[in-house]
Amino acid sequence: MFFYWCLISLVTGYGYVTNIAVEAATTTEHPNVESNRIITERLKELPNNPEGHTQNNAEYNDEIRKVIMASKKSINFLEEKVAVYERFLAYNRRRLDLEHEIEDRIKVLNYARIPNYWPGSYCLNYYLAQRVELEGAYQRSNAVKEQKIKNNIIDCVEPDYEYEYV
Repeated sequence: MFFYWCLISLVTGYGYVTNIAVEAATTTEHPNVESNRIITERLKELPNNPEGHTQNNAEYNDEIRKVIMASKKSINFLEEKVAVYERFLAYNRRRLDLEHEIEDRIKVLNYARIPNYWPGSYCLNYYLAQRVELEGAYQRSNAVKEQKIKNNIIDCVEPDYEYEYV
């Protein structure tokens, strides 16, 4: 029973694995067997339901590989399986949040910034370069996504072309 209270307290904030411990406590089998079955099912579901921009994303592929490997482990690795599941959920939640930030900025660029400038103008080129950088960030790691967002959120300031002639 101590294990289940640890399990519940470990992941209470997420709500996913808490249900595993409660469900397992209501069966006639040993609770570890049922908890293992449930967490294994959930681990196996994750690779089958990708969200967002997962294609050609090396970091996502590494995280999914860890999930697949954990799903194949025995009941003796139940705590590790739960930890892998929770880490993936946290990673994926952050990845999707970052992708939404990228999408929002690209929408601003496409509909509120880029149409306002003449072809060849300084700010048009500035915003087009931002869009290219952001579009390329989808397949990158979360850390790179964060940096690309930070670097490409700044609005253009037209350079002052007035020169002093001496």
